[in-house]
Amino acid sequence: MTTLKEFNSPDQFDDGSTVGFFGFPNDCSINTVRNFASWFGPVIYVEPLPNNTLEKDFAVVFSSRIFAERLVGLKQVLFLDGKTNIKLFPPIETESMWNSVENIVTSATPSIQSAQEGLISLMNKFSLPFGI
Repeated sequence: MTTLKEFNSPDQFDDGSTVGFFGFPNDCSINTVRNFASWFGPVIYVEPLPNNTLEKDFAVVFSSRIFAERLVGLKQVLFLDGKTNIKLFPPIETESMWNSVENIVTSATPSIQSAQEGLISLMNKFSLPFGI
């Protein structure tokens, strides 16, 4: 059974677009990982993750959450050598600018609707005397 690996997404990047790639051979570079991950979607950024084993781990940020979600759903992929299983995990969810924007839009909708209802109610009370 695969245990969940915990890591944070790179600073200033969306958690939902980030995937942790765990278990690369020790001789893999950032460029090798970028090229490999590009098979699954457009890659924005790659960052090495701290590791105390002989394997290398990386956080890969994709251009969209869609690519990251599909990839994490696979749980693991086979590396180019045909025998190394790369395990895939999402990052630890943290409060970020991306979450804040989503919350602003979500919480603003009831406020806008309430203001609109108040304005309609006020306009219904307002009348202009014409022609008499």
